Amino acid sequence: RKSALEQMAMMLTDPSLHSSFLNHGGFEKVLEELRLNLKRDDIVCSTDYTSTVPACTKIIRLLIQYNRNFQKKFSLDNELLKLLFKSIKLTYFLFL
Repeated sequence: RKSALEQMAMMLTDPSLHSSFLNHGGFEKVLEELRLNLKRDDIVCSTDYTSTVPACTKIIRLLIQYNRNFQKKFSLDNELLKLLFKSIKLTYFLFL
């Protein structure tokens, strides 16, 4: 999964591929992967966490960065914001 997500993140640096990714449910799958890694309250296996969360957050960042509709939709999405803040918090503490 780690390698596939990293490759997908690299491919999505090309904004022309975003619509195909979104049409095939890619965003929902990335969110689900992020949720699975962050759902346990501060009890995270560091190998699982560090393997997929950075790629997931990069994919989300790229989609939001280049897509105005996503910017509007997710600027008010508290669930996504909580997931992203939790990933930042846990990443910070894992690499201290």
